[in-house]
Amino acid sequence: MNEDDAMPPEGVAPEILEAALASLPDGTEEDGLGCDAYALWAAMTRLGHEVKLQGRSFAALRERLEDESAFGVDAIAEDAGEKIAAVVVRALSLFRESDREAERRAEAARRQAARSEDELLSILADLHDRLARGLDAARRQRSFYARKQGWLARILSRRGKGPEIVASLVEGQELALSHIGDELSRRGMREIAALGEPFEPDSMRVVATDASGRAEDGIVTEVIRGGWFRGETVWRSSEVVVARRGQQHEA
Repeated sequence: MNEDDAMPPEGVAPEILEAALASLPDGTEEDGLGCDAYALWAAMTRLGHEVKLQGRSFAALRERLEDESAFGVDAIAEDAGEKIAAVVVRALSLFRESDREAERRAEAARRQAARSEDELLSILADLHDRLARGLDAARRQRSFYARKQGWLARILSRRGKGPEIVASLVEGQELALSHIGDELSRRGMREIAALGEPFEPDSMRVVATDASGRAEDGIVTEVIRGGWFRGETVWRSSEVVVARRGQQHEA
């Protein structure tokens, strides 16, 4: 055995080799072990290399597991983020749809309110017209009693009931007409003044002509149905009778 053979194999600590040699039985020759010291050291060297390789394999495996674990965590986090984002997008979509539905309902409510308002105004305007015609008739009757024309007027005046009834009727009609007019005015309505005025095609509609000669051509002699402004817009045209001397006018 030369000096090189005496050197412990690479990768084996000298104390491990000395302990192995010390465990041999006393007087036992190397040949009796079935192998020489070189072969033993070579085997120990191979074992050391295998241990190193296994250590490197374990280290590589650990790194791989750590990488895969990190990738798994990232994947889980990414998946969770996508799910949260999907929930947020869905929630925003529902909110927007809810807003659109609320706007549709509000618009439908506004249209219904406008229709109801128009219906109410139409009822009030018609009632105003009827009361106005009734009031005109009551006032004419009151004037009739005041002049005491005719035998019926004289008889009723003597009894004292006719003038009082007509006066009460006029007073009631005037009060009711005033209340309705105030309500229409509060809602932005203004009556079109047509009687005795020149015909205005923008706010009046001719339904008949008056050839009696009591008024000049183009003058409104009778209002069949009153017209109204709503703000500055013609809400309903007046239906009128217009004076036309010596000719007939078709509505």
